[in-house]
Amino acid sequence: MQVLTGPPGSGKTSHVLNQVRGALRQRNEIVLIVPTSTMGEHFRNQLAREGLVFRPSTIITLSKFAASLVPDFQLISSAMLALLVEQALADMPFQAFAAVRSYAGFRASVVDQIEELTSAGITSEALMRASNRSAALDEFIQLFAYIETEAAQRGWCFRGEQLAKAAGRIRTKRSAATILHGFFSLTRPELELVSALGESAQLLITLPTWKGAEDTLHRLKAMGCEEIPSPPVLPPFEQPSLRRILTNAPTADQEAEEIARRILSEQNAGRAFRDIGIIVRSEAPCVPALRCALERFGIPARFYFGTRLKDNSAIAYLSAIVEAMLTGWEHEATLAALRKSGSSMPLNTSTDEFEFRVLKMLPNGGLAALRQIAGGRYERIFRQLDSIDAWRNSSAAAGEWMARFRQIGAFFVVPEITDGVGPEKIEVWKSQAAALGAFETALDELGSVLKSDEDMGCREYWAKLKTIIEASTIRVPDHRRNVVHVIDAYEARQWKLPVIFLCGLLEKQFPKHYSESPLIPVRVRLALSSQGIPLRTAADRQEEEQFLFKLAASRATSTLVLSYPLMNAKGDATLPSFYLEKLRQSCELEEEPARPCRPQPVHAVRHAPSPGIFDEALRAALKTTHLSFHPTAIETFLQCPFQFFARHTLRLQDVPLKPADRLNALLQGNIAHETLHRMYRDGEPLTTAFDAVWAAQCAKNNVADGYRAEAVRLELFRNVE
Repeated sequence: MQVLTGPPGSGKTSHVLNQVRGALRQRNEIVLIVPTSTMGEHFRNQLAREGLVFRPSTIITLSKFAASLVPDFQLISSAMLALLVEQALADMPFQAFAAVRSYAGFRASVVDQIEELTSAGITSEALMRASNRSAALDEFIQLFAYIETEAAQRGWCFRGEQLAKAAGRIRTKRSAATILHGFFSLTRPELELVSALGESAQLLITLPTWKGAEDTLHRLKAMGCEEIPSPPVLPPFEQPSLRRILTNAPTADQEAEEIARRILSEQNAGRAFRDIGIIVRSEAPCVPALRCALERFGIPARFYFGTRLKDNSAIAYLSAIVEAMLTGWEHEATLAALRKSGSSMPLNTSTDEFEFRVLKMLPNGGLAALRQIAGGRYERIFRQLDSIDAWRNSSAAAGEWMARFRQIGAFFVVPEITDGVGPEKIEVWKSQAAALGAFETALDELGSVLKSDEDMGCREYWAKLKTIIEASTIRVPDHRRNVVHVIDAYEARQWKLPVIFLCGLLEKQFPKHYSESPLIPVRVRLALSSQGIPLRTAADRQEEEQFLFKLAASRATSTLVLSYPLMNAKGDATLPSFYLEKLRQSCELEEEPARPCRPQPVHAVRHAPSPGIFDEALRAALKTTHLSFHPTAIETFLQCPFQFFARHTLRLQDVPLKPADRLNALLQGNIAHETLHRMYRDGEPLTTAFDAVWAAQCAKNNVADGYRAEAVRLELFRNVE
């Protein structure tokens, strides 16, 4: 066994790829194990472009490598774990978590904590042996033990268990020569797998030189690994041939626009898009602004980030339909669902009229009333809704609910695939197809958690399915080559590109700020580390942040552009990352402020014709339309002729007010005026006139009875009196 060590940019990747090339050319078996699927894809593409032929399994992720050795053990997913955590928090009488057990953020932190512990090979029993435990830690240990028991009963295993089982099976057979590359450090279960590989095959491991890898290196040497240090080199970001630019912009949006402007400048100089990369610390908050700016400037880009399943338009539509059904088809919720992308309801004037009528009659509910408003239209949609209407008040076995919910996937109208569309449309189609597939997977995962004969209601089943959906992510395949690569700092390890943009360099963004975990306090982490079970503390994570910055800055070979915004979204001044000052001390930075820019229009701008109505027949019709004027109409014309034309000539209607907004000042004023009019014209008593006008106006405007309506009525009556 050998371990190749060296700082980022010292040539470890080149050495590894040369080893793989040599083995493939000599037709020797070799396996390259990497930490992420995108790194594996990157290396496979690079070797394939060189004309080398190999099986896809030659370059494989560690998780897939372990799964191939123990196919009879199912690895528990984050979504399945989230559902078990939610179930445990609901079933067990926790005291320390009573105030926060219903919060999604707390449940997510529990899931993250369990995944960290199980990946490190730590069980609830090991935590129980820790000294100076708190009440919160004791309850967390109980929850952890509950999760372990539930997983074991279903035949699931955690990542640490999977690696341990895989290590046991490796020892029983001879393996091909193996290389582990791209790992920052190795956990105890991963080291156990490495030990088994070293006993059965020729093994090479690469490790970067940084503080977080020292413990891993020490343990590898104790196994008998021979360390091969890379020759000392000048850090890549200190190379004299590298141009280093520091720029800032007033806002994050303008920072993204400055990056887009520089990318187009590089392209005009002959640089291909695929030779340019943008590195961010994490998806939030930089990626949304970058996505928008690159699209506006017409720059093709591949974003190496997963998206939340619940945010996809296909899943949003299906979820809205189910939620509307559970409300008893409350009209506002049902209308909002039917107007979403994926509905078969057409986008035309007729549908707009239907929407206006529905909104005017709010609050309202039920499919029968909605059908009556539709007046015989949209029967296909109503038949679909009828098919699931009985679900709301019925109970069934979990297996039956899974079969029923598979049916609603057909409610989503799959768009017609046509030629000649832009890349944005294609990405939407691909993401919707991936989301519908992930919806089926979510149903399967829920089916593996629940007993198929377990009886429950629709609302309960949907709540559990929603938990799975909210914890799931999807990655849409994107195999374009000539694109700008937008990656996070962890993904940057396999890239070497001529031009790199390192953006969002603000304190608490890069580096991120970490606080100690309230579930597993630092004293427990240090105690476990002293027992040979290392768990990272906040200080360790800060060390990792510094390493990630150096790694990201070392990815450029020609030009490195560092950037940050001067102000946040509130307009307050920001604090640049302290790493920039450290970088200034080691190398020279060219400081260039951002330049205002706008994307070039895709189509030539056509000057709109001078507004006006010149047809004599239309002018004559307008004269008959406006034979008289109200003072309000004259005021509207003086304020804006276009508003006058829309409101008083075309007589366009505003969107009907929501029920809570209908008793506004205008309606109250109309009631008061009509009451006074009836008193003076007909001599009616105040109380009689007011009650009659109030009832008529509330019926006309569909104002619902309630506390607020009665409070407004009493106040208005006193004012009129």
